[in-house]
Amino acid sequence: MIKMLVLTVQVFSQFEKDELESSLLNTLWEHSITVGSFARKIAETENAEQKNIDHACMGGLLHDLGKLVLSTKLSKKYVSVIELAKEERLELFKLESEMLGATHAEVGGYLLGLWGLSDPIVESLSFHHYPRKHQFKEFNPVTAVHVANVLDHKLSPLGTKAAVSEIDHDYLTELGLADRLPVWEKVCQNILQEKNAK
Repeated sequence: MIKMLVLTVQVFSQFEKDELESSLLNTLWEHSITVGSFARKIAETENAEQKNIDHACMGGLLHDLGKLVLSTKLSKKYVSVIELAKEERLELFKLESEMLGATHAEVGGYLLGLWGLSDPIVESLSFHHYPRKHQFKEFNPVTAVHVANVLDHKLSPLGTKAAVSEIDHDYLTELGLADRLPVWEKVCQNILQEKNAK
């Protein structure tokens, strides 16, 4: 866990606050920490192997890394993509693909692949919006990060006006896990309640 947090802090610290709007950076940080916690708890609930629990947590912590990259390297263009997503109530990742030729998920996954992180972590970034494109047909870190990301947007919306992703119910049904969704939502709600009680 300490290794994961150190890596996450290192990644976020690579992006200068003056280059990246402070509110965006804070929002991404908060969302990333929550998704990492949710993904870990979901994987634990499924009695996943420890390495898959760790991969799910790390994937959750870093799943929006591509947003940091796009915000920094294509700042004006990316801001216009974000604004259009808000105005038109569109899913950001779909608009990114259309206007930039790649999504934040693809950019983040590619970067982590270059850094040599393990495949399950890279895949959990790359496929967190399109889990059915992932080759594994059983519970895995991609499943945990996909569900954790959507549940965080559902349970603790951060004021975005853009449309948020939906759970891919067909994917969960394909994996025989559709009935687990209420259980996962409950454990994630418990995490938020404990956090808010502090």
